[in-house]
Amino acid sequence: MELNLVMTIVARSRQQAMEDIVHNMKLPFALSLLAKGTATTEHLSLHGLAPTEHALILTVADGEKTKLLMKSAKRKLFIDIPGNGVMMAYTRWGAQWSGANTNLIKGIMNGEWECNGLQITDNVLNSMVNGIDGVMGGTTTFDSMLAFMITGGKGLPQFENDPVAVSAMREACHHNLYAIANSQAMNGIGPDTVVVPDTPIIITICQILSCGFTFFAILFGVIWAVKVKKFKKTEEYTSYKEFKKALKNK
Repeated sequence: MELNLVMTIVARSRQQAMEDIVHNMKLPFALSLLAKGTATTEHLSLHGLAPTEHALILTVADGEKTKLLMKSAKRKLFIDIPGNGVMMAYTRWGAQWSGANTNLIKGIMNGEWECNGLQITDNVLNSMVNGIDGVMGGTTTFDSMLAFMITGGKGLPQFENDPVAVSAMREACHHNLYAIANSQAMNGIGPDTVVVPDTPIIITICQILSCGFTFFAILFGVIWAVKVKKFKKTEEYTSYKEFKKALKNK
């Protein structure tokens, strides 16, 4: 008999609604805990989010009731919407990183739970979380401070001529585009919308300062080289060289 430990994380305002779903299905109510997210304020602000108090609800269900529980939660909590997404954890299944686990991502998440949005890694800080394993396993994008592990010479570019890997990358792009197209980022966007790129003023200032620094550094180098060349032609420099030569011959 298949038996699953189902862990549901919801906003604290939805805790009672999720508990009611569990009770109505007559599932054994294992545990309900108050929780908080681990993301920093800086990380949340990058995505336009605010800190939210959560609730963690645990129950036990067999395979069939797990599917019914997921469908009921999606319907009653209005979470079955386009553009959903999941962040992979650093956890391992045996020796395999969770973001590279095909059975977990493609089998359970995409297949049973019908979650086909953006599937992003946690921060990439070691070689265990790598591009090809993730893409082949079902991961669609990478939160990577160490980008060379994904885009470097030993990362995804070396598979650009591999038809299986390229097919998986295309599928990952489909997931990402689906999530973006159905997200709030696209609110108000229509077929006749003109998107105008805009550069923040601080970026423009940094670019100007960078160009100015580069120009003056090159100018200083040229002036220094010209002056050195002229100095070597002076009588003082010639006398100094002859003096050093005479000392060396003694």
